Amino acid sequence: MPWIETCIAVCLILAYLSLVCSAIQEIIAKVFRSRGHDLLKGLASLLNSPGDPQEPSPPTRRLFDQLLRNPLLTSLARDGDVLKNPPSAIEGGVFADALIQEVSRGSEELVSTLDQLMDQVCNLPVNEPARPLLLDWVEATQRAGGDLRMFRERVVAHYDRVMERVGGWYRRKVAMSLGIIAVAVAFATNADLFHITRVVASNGTLRGSLNDAVQTLARDAATTNGVPHLAAVEASLAQLPMPLGWQPHGMRPGLCGLLEKAVGILVAAAAMSLGAPFWFDVLRLLLSLAPKPGGLARGGKG
Repeated sequence: MPWIETCIAVCLILAYLSLVCSAIQEIIAKVFRSRGHDLLKGLASLLNSPGDPQEPSPPTRRLFDQLLRNPLLTSLARDGDVLKNPPSAIEGGVFADALIQEVSRGSEELVSTLDQLMDQVCNLPVNEPARPLLLDWVEATQRAGGDLRMFRERVVAHYDRVMERVGGWYRRKVAMSLGIIAVAVAFATNADLFHITRVVASNGTLRGSLNDAVQTLARDAATTNGVPHLAAVEASLAQLPMPLGWQPHGMRPGLCGLLEKAVGILVAAAAMSLGAPFWFDVLRLLLSLAPKPGGLARGGKG
């Protein structure tokens, strides 16, 4: 069934290019520490602390700044500097323990009861942004007949809700940056979906080799969550004449040829921005329809 083989081959090329885009996006995220900076903004939002965490702090943001210097958090950051090298994630329990420690800082005795914690919260400056929120948490816990442990659980629950929102921020940023990267990669590699499909459909040898590569990845490639590593895909495609790259006379002359090329590249970029997991799921579906049995395994070596 050549049409299924053509679809499998084209999807493998799109999956490979999607992996390249994801790898570039991860490198950019690590260089700019965007996940950690979003985490800091989420913490500032949680504690009602005004301003950008990266900017000099106003005097009223004292509790937030003290929290970032707490040993429980600095131990998670590279070089112990949470502001310059923020961790990509902080567990809710760690945050709650650090917050209780900083609220209790200055107490002459160990804070072990909810009433003692309330006294410490009341001693916070009136203009401390987090003070009303902390008072609400303590009072709500008191009304529920709870103790310090229940207060901690309340903080953890609220922290987890805020981090879900932060995760949404990060996912939207990733989707936007992945789309931009996909356009750049598509233009750089001349990933014209129309051209790729024509070449694969007309070249039975290439089509068969790409289908064999998919079968090899299904059996042998190291996978994570069902998606082969980029190195494994590159190795399986290394010796194949991929229909990518800019070639002399590789475009029809005239305005129509230019428009066709631009649309083909933009369509490929849009497809690549869907992400590698999407395309490997499509490959699994297509392999289930192909005459030969097989499918990309979700397990495998890590």
